[in-house]
Amino acid sequence: MSDPRKHRKTFKKGHRCKVKLKRHKICKKVIIKVVKKRIPGPPGPQGPQGPAGIAGVTGTTGPSGLSITGTTGPTGIGITGVTGATGPAGAVGATGVTGNTGITGAIGLTGTTGATGLTGATGITGATGVTGPTGATAIGIGAVIPYASGNDVIDLITAADGPIVDGGMLSFGTAQAISVTPGGSITIGLPNVPNFGFVVPRAGTITSLAGFFFVISQGLLPGILQVNMQLYLAPATSNIYNPVGTPLALAPNFSNVAPGDNASGVSVQNIPVVPGDKLLLIVIPNTLGTFFGSVLSGLASAGITID
Repeated sequence: MSDPRKHRKTFKKGHRCKVKLKRHKICKKVIIKVVKKRIPGPPGPQGPQGPAGIAGVTGTTGPSGLSITGTTGPTGIGITGVTGATGPAGAVGATGVTGNTGITGAIGLTGTTGATGLTGATGITGATGVTGPTGATAIGIGAVIPYASGNDVIDLITAADGPIVDGGMLSFGTAQAISVTPGGSITIGLPNVPNFGFVVPRAGTITSLAGFFFVISQGLLPGILQVNMQLYLAPATSNIYNPVGTPLALAPNFSNVAPGDNASGVSVQNIPVVPGDKLLLIVIPNTLGTFFGSVLSGLASAGITID
């Protein structure tokens, strides 16, 4: 009987074989029947690499093996590295070709008004223009100078033996007693003659004099008494006043008086004045040519117009 081991070398590597022993029915000899069957087994672990052998004759190309693609492994998680330092600026490139002008944009909002600039230097004075036509002559109202005795009572006193009378000088809210001879001068600065005059500031003409006398006494007078107002004027360098213009006679006249009786009047005047002239106004009694002693007390006010 043949030894089955003698037939090992007849099998190619990688094949399995199965030996069947069968006794021949006639000769009773054992017949060895090798049944070849290609059954690939599981691959064994890879052994260590041996030394390179002598290159053998290239064998015939074996059948293509099965290609099995493995499953894709999970995506790895990389860590972003630290940003590197900024490199040096590159050289400025050449200026490109100017592009076409774009469409004009919408007008923007008005900005805040800037601060006012410094005032510029004054320009050269221009040439004098042509003189215009003369305007129409103005018709003005003259200056009104007011007088009043205020709370100062004026006693109008007449004497039975002469023309000297006592009256009062009027000012702007006050009065002062004075003794005068009608038509005579008054010298300011003498005893009991204070300065009640005012200075005229411009040239003009006194065109009117108005007056008012308010009685505060009561009784029957010895005769008819008239209240007069008279303007006096002194030059700029003098303190001597003389009567000017026309005396203003107030109406009505008095004879039997009571508190509250009054007299008034307005007269036209034509008294020229120049700057520096001084004016004084007095109130005096007038007995109309007769002499008698009497006293009439009251308050006075007046006004003049200077055109």
